[in-house]
Amino acid sequence: MDIAEFVDVAAALGLDPLETLEETMRGTCAI
Repeated sequence: MDIAEFVDVAAALGLDPLETLEETMRGTCAI
């Protein structure tokens, strides 16, 4: 999954893509 797809999925779930990406980078999944 590339970044654009990740952002689309996060947005579809009503999440903040950047915040969610940061959490994922830390090893915790915010989804």
